[in-house]
Amino acid sequence: MRRSRLTIAGSMGLVGFAAVCFYALKYPSRLLGNLAFSAALAALVLGLVALAIVGARSRPFWKGFSIVGWAYLIASLGMGPDSEMCSGLVTTGLLDLAYDRIVANPESVVMFPRKWKQWTDQASDFPFARGKESSMHSIFSPWAFLQVGHSALTAVFATLGGFLGLALARRRETAEVPPGQPSTRGADHP
Repeated sequence: MRRSRLTIAGSMGLVGFAAVCFYALKYPSRLLGNLAFSAALAALVLGLVALAIVGARSRPFWKGFSIVGWAYLIASLGMGPDSEMCSGLVTTGLLDLAYDRIVANPESVVMFPRKWKQWTDQASDFPFARGKESSMHSIFSPWAFLQVGHSALTAVFATLGGFLGLALARRRETAEVPPGQPSTRGADHP
């Protein structure tokens, strides 16, 4: 089986994706949060379509991509950002810790109550704890930050799952082929 290579177009797409994600994390709005979630959802649906139509050589990648991607998306955002499952993820805690360091001017952001703030010892930094009132019309939103972060991580984990699927398929293929025999697995069959 031939090794996968990242093309120039693939590299440009990866850099573009990272740039959009970093911008959306720096200035999290509801629109960018919804856009990131929609993009992650579209990528996972396209992964299922690819799984159904690609040949045997690419199928392990799309299997791993779909399984890991859907599992993470459902665990992180499928139940809502304030669900017990989402607040129990390590990545939610890491996003919580990164929020104040990444968001542009986080003091101007009106915070909403976040269950996942329990991961830090700075729970008294909530505006609610200081008596400030909340507004549903704030420009930046911690919910959007969480949505963008988990959507970007969905793409990262799905891609890692795809490469894991390829590695496991290669390992199984080499274990099944006796030494000195050419491999017939991995050939695209109609």
